[in-house]
Amino acid sequence: DIDYLIDIVFKKQTPLHVKTVYTSPIKYFIATTHAQSWEVEYFSQKDGIDIFELMRASKAIPFFYGRSVNINGSRYHDGSNSSAVELHIQKALALGAERVIVLDSNTKFPHILIHLWLFFKGRIFKKWMMKEYRERKNLAKTFRIHKNIFFCSASNITSSAIDNKQSILKANFFTWYNEIVKRMWE
Repeated sequence: DIDYLIDIVFKKQTPLHVKTVYTSPIKYFIATTHAQSWEVEYFSQKDGIDIFELMRASKAIPFFYGRSVNINGSRYHDGSNSSAVELHIQKALALGAERVIVLDSNTKFPHILIHLWLFFKGRIFKKWMMKEYRERKNLAKTFRIHKNIFFCSASNITSSAIDNKQSILKANFFTWYNEIVKRMWE
């Protein structure tokens, strides 16, 4: 429940220190998908947009959440592009990153569900989606051999995206940490 996570957990139970986030010298970029164009857009603290609404949009999977999120008069949601690690790496490199550490927590999505979802989409959308998919796969091949891009993928992680036990999260953190340290010293 995205609304519960944002409105109750992040705002009340364990409040996110918004002022600290907005004034931090560390830049953040939150990826969302524009609901009409399906293009990925990145927002940062310099855009002055409510971080809670950005987080809500970045996790608003259309089928499950049931609606998109209004940001500056446009509608946004989660989508295959806004969760595409290849596009995030490309963005980091375009911003001048010299070293990229990828904690790829994406789980494998059953192909049958993707095909079922695409069945209900129009021909133009299907064609665009397949083009995007091929471009991302080509980027992935390039990034996998890049010496300054370090991957730690979900295959190294023993839990799913919805696990919340402290012991599991801690174990996953150290799995990621050890993998990155190992790769950086190779």
